[in-house]
Amino acid sequence: MESEKRVSFQCSFIPHCIPIEHSVSFGNTVNSRNGFIPITASPSPSRFRCASASAVSSTTNSIETNPITADSTSLSFSPSESRKLWVDSLTSIVSEEDKEELVRKYEMPGSKVESWRHTKMDALLKMRFGNKELEKLSTDEISNQLRAVFDEDKADDEFRVVLESGVLNKELNSGVETMFREHGIYVGDLKSASKEIQESAMNVIQDRTSHPPDSDQFFGSIHDAIQKQIQVIYVPQNIKTSVPLHLISVATSAASTSAVASAPSIIVILEPNSSLSLVESHISLDPSSVPSSAASDESGVFVRSRSLCSVGSDSTLNHALSSDLRAAVPCVHLGSASVKVHAQGTYKATTLSINSSLSRWDVRVDLDGSGAHGEIHGLSVGDMGRVSDLHSSINHNVPQCTSDQLQKNVALSKGSAVFSGKIFVERDASGSDSAQLCRSLLLSSDARIDAMPILDINNDDVKATHGATIADLSEEQVFYLQSRGLAEDTAKFMLLTSFGAEILARIPILTARVRVEKDLSQIVSRVQIRERSYREYSSI
Repeated sequence: MESEKRVSFQCSFIPHCIPIEHSVSFGNTVNSRNGFIPITASPSPSRFRCASASAVSSTTNSIETNPITADSTSLSFSPSESRKLWVDSLTSIVSEEDKEELVRKYEMPGSKVESWRHTKMDALLKMRFGNKELEKLSTDEISNQLRAVFDEDKADDEFRVVLESGVLNKELNSGVETMFREHGIYVGDLKSASKEIQESAMNVIQDRTSHPPDSDQFFGSIHDAIQKQIQVIYVPQNIKTSVPLHLISVATSAASTSAVASAPSIIVILEPNSSLSLVESHISLDPSSVPSSAASDESGVFVRSRSLCSVGSDSTLNHALSSDLRAAVPCVHLGSASVKVHAQGTYKATTLSINSSLSRWDVRVDLDGSGAHGEIHGLSVGDMGRVSDLHSSINHNVPQCTSDQLQKNVALSKGSAVFSGKIFVERDASGSDSAQLCRSLLLSSDARIDAMPILDINNDDVKATHGATIADLSEEQVFYLQSRGLAEDTAKFMLLTSFGAEILARIPILTARVRVEKDLSQIVSRVQIRERSYREYSSI
């Protein structure tokens, strides 16, 4: 007997609605491997093209589709020669042997690599590395700039750790000794940790580096070559702390004739029956002594961060990942996180991408114990030509695991936002329950959003949903707020902040939330309210 699985995908491009549904017959198991339809949207309905689903094969258990596209801007990679020149310049920050091994093992991703073809990398490819060391800031200068970045008048209670170019700055730590003295929580350099913590950390490194995010190989190898220190956050068994830990990773955006790079490395270990709230903020600071006029077209800041996490049985890790590099020179942040969740453990990730010329998070969550739960909620803002990207995978490797993903994107003023989220269910992972949704606001005619929710299911005893919506701000809602006496920009700001409110509410540190809200208030003047027209499209 053949069982039947209806693989449904609903994308509501408001005011355009695109219902898509496939009915697929397989053998004894139900599989929607690669059964996804990428959605590329821009506000021009006249250029909207729908491609019908192609071959459906019961022997390969796959659905292959052509992408549905609405293209108003060309977002292609730089030519292959630019990638070669970029790789050649790596010899300034890595040894010749490391570079040769990197080139031999991997090829720098380009437009032909599926997981990178929507990510515009021009800002990165223009950089040429020449300085092995980022310019050092004094401790007082970092402290003063951090006080301005995170408004300390609104600061909550928090423990604080500061990394400069990936290296721990102990003089700027706050409350770390208290965490260790009262709770036994270790926060510090791997080499300074106890032998027991070092062994646990090395086990996590060995396990997680063998399970990187799918698109992490090339830049992961660069990370290994340029990292200076590995930081460890270790929470002992039966320890639960209510005060969040704020880890601030600072990159110096020194204006110079060449680009600079850093590679923060973080290991998080939660032993059984423990909990921790961690906010990981990646920011850039400008040395006041260096004039911006010293910058060249090849200068910039490249940050390649990595977080490896192990969540023990019955433990909970709330992990906020914020990418917010802003400076007079182009800033690129490529961050990755690889997480293993044991039985009855919970991992809740919140990703934020805003302001960087290119910001990309690659997040992988492996649910490896029965009853494990994983969440990835995120907000990406692409504005003024910037690119914000989230690629993620949640893997149900054993039975009775649950997951939830909610991604929100905002794009305007030649900016772009990319989302590719994959839910994978192993053949033996019965009883899996997963929900995935991507909601996007496309706020100008020259912006672009690519949304690719993906289900890869190899078991028929599962509950899985996914979908995507792309819309603009409602003219009726803006008018309603104006009729209540609000200015137009105030009305738009309220709608934008309410759109991202449920994501920002997950961040336990008020100053980090306020910083994002200020950024949203600065883009409302560029939001366009376009004339609406209603059309229906279908791939069938």
